[in-house]
Amino acid sequence: MQRLIAASLIVLVLLIGGAGFGYWTYRQNRPYPIYVPLKVNPDTSTTKREEIAKSLKAKLSESELLLKVSKDVGLKAKWHLASDEAGAAEIRKRLFVRVAETTIDIGVEGKKKEKTVSGAIVSRLMEEVRKIIGLPAPPK
Repeated sequence: MQRLIAASLIVLVLLIGGAGFGYWTYRQNRPYPIYVPLKVNPDTSTTKREEIAKSLKAKLSESELLLKVSKDVGLKAKWHLASDEAGAAEIRKRLFVRVAETTIDIGVEGKKKEKTVSGAIVSRLMEEVRKIIGLPAPPK
């Protein structure tokens, strides 16, 4: 009887541990978009905001710019890609620019386990957005 209780206890502990690990893995692979809101004058019309977002998306999707971002962030090593061009293509696939009520959100789609890399990409992209818009760099 004691052997049966001990075996049942071991099976129960393994089941609970396996379920916990499975739930943790599930949560790490959930979508986790990271973006930076860019404030826009609230008096600006929706069509004008959409035009701004469309032009920003076009400028941020340029191959040379994405290649620089991929090299600066080091995506080739972090995501185990064949080249920096593959990193630029991956950023292009994940990049989004969407219009909200008073902001334009610029960011990348990703998983929760990639949030540090996604944050680095968005930070680097915001440097380029500042150059495109003509804003001075923030003081350090």
